[in-house]
Amino acid sequence: MQKFPQDSDPSKNSASRENWFSHCHNGVFYDDLNEKLMEALWLYLADLGFCVELENGLWSVPGIDLSKPSSEISRDIGKKLLQAGKAEKGLALKHFLIGSEGEVKKSPAPSRSRPGFASPPRPHAAGESLRTRPPAHDLSNLQIVKKVERQMESFLDQEKQFFEQVLGPSVTREDAQILFNYVIAKTRQKVQPQKWVQLSRRRHK
Repeated sequence: MQKFPQDSDPSKNSASRENWFSHCHNGVFYDDLNEKLMEALWLYLADLGFCVELENGLWSVPGIDLSKPSSEISRDIGKKLLQAGKAEKGLALKHFLIGSEGEVKKSPAPSRSRPGFASPPRPHAAGESLRTRPPAHDLSNLQIVKKVERQMESFLDQEKQFFEQVLGPSVTREDAQILFNYVIAKTRQKVQPQKWVQLSRRRHK
């Protein structure tokens, strides 16, 4: 856990979790983070030592002065979060912070192969029996299956690495899954779909 400066009296700078969420949404976190995501993310921040739960549902963020104007509070929170994101356990923060460097490794683009578009058969060599050659559509389907398997393995590897980063005393697997689903959805939005173009067939004279 990363060490942050501790206030002598945290209760002086305490606020409800919703109040902190409001400051975090002011140019710190992406504005598409809903309440459920923010709750899971806040638990992750608690495990990092970024925030501390007090009594009566109040929370303190060490080093943040709530007597400052709202814009300055949000700016200070952003700086503190960028610092937390440099720690090994805090690397997952980059997916939620506006302006943070680095993005999750993009999943392989979906296959553009279609089962209904089989490759044309190649001319068979002399003496080669057609029965010994698998049909072209079988080869195409096999390639599709292998590509899907590779994509699934990549997805599972990403999920495992992400869970290892965020799981902790406060973050459950359910919380981690909520955060991971957001990261994957965000990544897919950044991957521009490629338009399918069917090559025209050559006309034989």
